[in-house]
Amino acid sequence: MDWRRIAILLLGLGLSASCGGGGGSGGADAGSNGGGTSPGTGGEKARIGPPLPEVVDETDVPTTSAAARIAFSNVSLVAMQDETIVPAQTVLVEDGIITAIGGAGSVSIPADADVIDGTGRFLMPGLADMHIHAIVGTDGETDLLVQLAAGVTTVRIMWGGTGHLDWRDRIRTGELPGPRLYVASPGLEGNPPYWPASVVVSTESEARAAVRAQVAAGYDFIKVYNQLQLALYDVIIEESRALGIPVIGHVPRSMSAEYAIAAGQDTIEHFSRFAPHATTTGGWSGSIDSSKLAGLIERMRLHGTWNCPTLTVRSRTASQVAQLRSNPAYALVSDSMKSWLDNSLTQPPSFNRNTEGRLLRQVVKALHDADVGLLVGTDAGVQYVYPGFSIHEELANFVNAGLTPYETLRIATVNAAAALGESDNAGTVAVGKRADLLLLDTNPFTDIANVNRRVGVMAAGQWYAQSALMEMIGAN
Repeated sequence: MDWRRIAILLLGLGLSASCGGGGGSGGADAGSNGGGTSPGTGGEKARIGPPLPEVVDETDVPTTSAAARIAFSNVSLVAMQDETIVPAQTVLVEDGIITAIGGAGSVSIPADADVIDGTGRFLMPGLADMHIHAIVGTDGETDLLVQLAAGVTTVRIMWGGTGHLDWRDRIRTGELPGPRLYVASPGLEGNPPYWPASVVVSTESEARAAVRAQVAAGYDFIKVYNQLQLALYDVIIEESRALGIPVIGHVPRSMSAEYAIAAGQDTIEHFSRFAPHATTTGGWSGSIDSSKLAGLIERMRLHGTWNCPTLTVRSRTASQVAQLRSNPAYALVSDSMKSWLDNSLTQPPSFNRNTEGRLLRQVVKALHDADVGLLVGTDAGVQYVYPGFSIHEELANFVNAGLTPYETLRIATVNAAAALGESDNAGTVAVGKRADLLLLDTNPFTDIANVNRRVGVMAAGQWYAQSALMEMIGAN
C-alpha cells in the first residue's frame, strides 16, 4: 500500500496511527522481554501473544444487566486503596455510581436491584490501558467490545481522530458500549513527518495555531512526536499550559529526556530518549548505569512526570509473526484492525530485543522503587499487539520486572486515574466512584494471571457476564 492510500486510510477512517516512526521498531528507544512468557509470575514458556480469559463458573450471575440498581452481595472487596481484601461485603451500584459499601447487615439491597452473588468471588476496579491505537471504520466498534472482554474499562487513545471523539462521547452518554475513552490529538510533528496524518508545524505561529485547533476540536491531550524542533516544542508546551491541556507523547529527537521532563511534559511514552540517561552505552544495550539513571529519576520525581513504558510492543519480533497471527486473539479483533496489523508499516522488527527487554524491566523496577509515576499501556494496534487482551501481557511484564501483582494492579488502576485527573471518580472501589468493575473467581494478588479469571465486567454501571462478552465478540 502506498503513502497516498495510507494517508487516506488514516484521515478517512480515523485511524489512530502507531507510535512508530523510524526503522519499523515503534520509534521508541525501548525493549522488552522478547515475548514467549506466560502471563503468570513464573515466566515459563507459553503461547506467543496474549492469553484469552479462562472459563469460570458464572452461577447466580445475570448474563447482562442494565438495571438502575445492581448489588454485589457477599463479595471479597479488592478496593485497591491498599493491599487489604475485605470479605463478605455488599457493593451497591445505582445509575452507574457506587452508592454503598459495607457488611451484609449494614447495606440494604433495594427490592428492585439485580443481585450478583459474590460468594467466593473478588471485586476490583476495571483495568486501564493507557496507550492504544484504534481504527474507526465500519467494524471498528468491535474492538471496543474486545477491550471490555479483556477487563479493560478505561482506554487512552494515543493518536485521535474525529471518529474517536464521537466514540468517546457516545460511550459517555450510554449510546455505545465500550471502555471510557480519553483521546489524544494527532501527533504534532516536524517536517518531514513519519506518519502522513501528522499535524506538521514549521513556525511558531503554526505551532500555536495547531494547539488551539486541537483544543477546539475537543481532544483531551496534545500529543508531541519525534521530529519536532526544540523551539517549536517549547511553544507547544507554553500554549498548551495557557489553555490548560496536558502534553503527552514521545520525546522529540531534538532534545533529551531531561529537557522534556524539565519542560513539564506530562507523560513520556516508551521511555523515549531515556537510554542516554540510563545505560552504559547510551542505547538499549550494555547495562544500566545506576548513577546516570538516579539523576533522571530525581528529575522525574521533582516534576511529577508520568511514564508509560509499553513493554509488550517491544516483545514483538518478525520471527514471531506467524505465531502471533495464529493466536486466537487475532481472530477476535475487527477486520479493519487485522488489515492494519498486517500492513507493512506496522510490522515488528527483525532484530533480537532480549537485551532491550532486560534493561527496560530494570528501569521499570528502579522507577517503581523510587515512587516515580508508572502507567500500564500496551501500544495495541501495532506490531501484533491486540486490543484488550494484550494488557495481560503487559501486566505480566511488570510482574516479571520485579513488581508484585498488587503493585502492578495499582499502576493499572489507581495510577491511571491519577494521571487522567480522575482520582475522585475512578481507580478504586469506593462510594461515589464510577462502577467500572471486574468480578473475579480468585484472588488477583496471589497471581497476576488471576485477573484473567473473570466472572464478568461492569462498565459505567452496565453488567456483562464474561461469557456474554465473549459471545458478543464472536468467541463462542
